[in-house]
Amino acid sequence: MLVLCAGVLAALLAALIVLVRAPDRIAQRRGYASGPSMFALDTNIWPGRERDLLAAYGDVGRREIIITHLAFDLPFVVAYTAFFVGFLGRSQRPWSRYLPLAAGAADVIEDAGIILMATDFPDEHAGLPGATIAFTLLKDALFAVSAGLTLAEFRKRNWLTNA
Repeated sequence: MLVLCAGVLAALLAALIVLVRAPDRIAQRRGYASGPSMFALDTNIWPGRERDLLAAYGDVGRREIIITHLAFDLPFVVAYTAFFVGFLGRSQRPWSRYLPLAAGAADVIEDAGIILMATDFPDEHAGLPGATIAFTLLKDALFAVSAGLTLAEFRKRNWLTNA
């Protein structure tokens, strides 16, 4: 039951973030004019571009990045990690539960890097953007593999068959 609740919570948070764009709307109501999305740094994989994004956010936008990652992204990380770990832990490949744990850890480290860049801009450590991008790519790869294994397990249990 907890696995199902974690999956539902992850899906609801993803919908709020991606479809409704709640973090951007809340940031605008709190004084962030317009500019990059609150999650633009999460999708940035090009070293050097993060400085342009951080400058474009301005002081208010950088403050909102911190709030967004603490209020939306960290709960999403906990929810998707709990769902994948709980579900994959019951599969015939119990080792696969460690993949979403690693994805969740990489996501938390990525969030910490983004928060540090937003806090310290324009004086952030030179290696921080590259390390953050590396953890973003690692998280994305591990999340994709975890999702793929979960879908394979759904299919194996005949939960995704054509009727």
